[in-house]
Amino acid sequence: MKIATDRLIIRSFKFNDDCDLFEMCSDPLTAYNAGWSPHETLRDSRNVLMGYVYSDETMAITLKENKKVIGTISLYTNHIRKAIPNCRELGFCLNRRYRNLGYMTEAIEAILDYGFNHLNLDLIMVCHHEKNNASRAVINKFPFLYEGTIRKYRKLCDDTIVDGVMYSMTKEEYWRNR
Repeated sequence: MKIATDRLIIRSFKFNDDCDLFEMCSDPLTAYNAGWSPHETLRDSRNVLMGYVYSDETMAITLKENKKVIGTISLYTNHIRKAIPNCRELGFCLNRRYRNLGYMTEAIEAILDYGFNHLNLDLIMVCHHEKNNASRAVINKFPFLYEGTIRKYRKLCDDTIVDGVMYSMTKEEYWRNR
């Protein structure tokens, strides 16, 4: 799978993406906001990369100009809305060096289009933990509907338990707001 935007290519991960993934995932602030421990070695990133390569749920966000992987974006199986089989959850992470340049907004616009128009999804949901203000800011750029806060939603890498802030968008809402 490959999606092109003005500045980005969203594509499947490759094994040689390991160094770019390590650069992003070894950053403690990025890791904390994503909820996982910073990668300490390239081997840590290669282990994660193995799952990405063999799955079609998480894709690499790459710059068109130099093919550098600067982030991840996912439409993964949702385990909360089991009654709606045609629903996915959006997940995303961006290398801190590339934030506040509009890259994630551009990637999410493309993945929403892909999800609703190519996968024919009925609903896409997204969640961030209560302290992740960067994700909150990105999500609020889109017409996602705030659904509520799930208390004590998940445990972060430092064993802090945080609430999860939930949003969703239906296919009809997507088309109405285009």
